[in-house]
Amino acid sequence: MVDPDHERVARHFDLADLGILHGPPLKGASIVTELANEVLQTRIAAFIVFDELAGEVLLRTASPKLRTGTSYALHTSAIALKEDPRATVAIGDLAKDAPNSSEAAELGMGSLLAASVYGPDEQPIGALVGFGGCPRIWSASQKRKIVDLAYLITQEVALYASFATLEIIARDRVSYRA
Repeated sequence: MVDPDHERVARHFDLADLGILHGPPLKGASIVTELANEVLQTRIAAFIVFDELAGEVLLRTASPKLRTGTSYALHTSAIALKEDPRATVAIGDLAKDAPNSSEAAELGMGSLLAASVYGPDEQPIGALVGFGGCPRIWSASQKRKIVDLAYLITQEVALYASFATLEIIARDRVSYRA
């Protein structure tokens, strides 16, 4: 029998294991999306997560509130398909620049501004997004602000993932010793 205190095994927990994909939305992310909606003066601000296994973009929080469980196809998302996943995405006219995107076709949005949110492994897991109901030009100030606000969600995700990981490890230890 191997003593877990002497031999450590690196384990990777995915977003579903950590409760990021489903379940109640993160409280801090809800607060940040409300703030983003006010600061950016958007029709909707949302924290979205990319569920690559299911091939979906999940809207985890939104302001104003949308029906829960809102999702759309990952392969048609203008946000998920950007060349550099760490870059801010600013699309002033979705009808012209990304007419077949889910954001334009399914959500009926006219513009979007998005900044990456990172997971515990420092890889993008989603984004904070401001959706405009009509075409608009995003200012440099708005682009900086959404990056700063997305950073706050990244910090909450890291903290939440740390607590979830500790909980999983504690359960594993209890079952190992039993």
